[in-house]
Amino acid sequence: VTLRTYTHVSLFRSRWRCTAASAQPADRPTSPDFLYLLGRASPEPTASEAAFREALHLDPTHARAWTGLAAVQRGQGKVEDAAMTYRKALSFSPALSEAWAGLRAVSMMKNDGAGLAAVSLEAIAAAPQDPQSWLAAAATNPGQASTLLDQALRIHPSQPELVLARARAAFEDKDWDLAATVYQTALN
Repeated sequence: VTLRTYTHVSLFRSRWRCTAASAQPADRPTSPDFLYLLGRASPEPTASEAAFREALHLDPTHARAWTGLAAVQRGQGKVEDAAMTYRKALSFSPALSEAWAGLRAVSMMKNDGAGLAAVSLEAIAAAPQDPQSWLAAAATNPGQASTLLDQALRIHPSQPELVLARARAAFEDKDWDLAATVYQTALN
């Protein structure tokens, strides 16, 4: 995605709002990626939803469009629909970080601590490259936090948030020497 693409999205956004409902098939955008960007760029949830649905009509396997649609649903308070739609996105792209983040947000909206912990552990199994998934898993599984953060740091040794979280976990475990060593490492 380039600056030119974003500029094109901005210029096209007002035309899309005015003509989406009445456009002839030849006038409609035919790129699911473009429609996804259009949905992300729109400040109006109904226009975003229309763009995401059109992208999915063109490519039902477009995981990011599913995630965009789920975000709109979550914003409308349709948490069960959003959860199913995020899962649909993950069925096409299991390591899609933004879908895992959305599922965590849905669990928080439902005040489902056990669901949040389970989603966080699922996320690190499917997307170990996402530091946020590791942080969420450690935060929602305090008994396993040190172990999870050690695993995360093997993958992301210089990720500052993970290093500080590991130092905090060592402090909470009353492992003062490790906490001091990790904090010192973070400062260097």
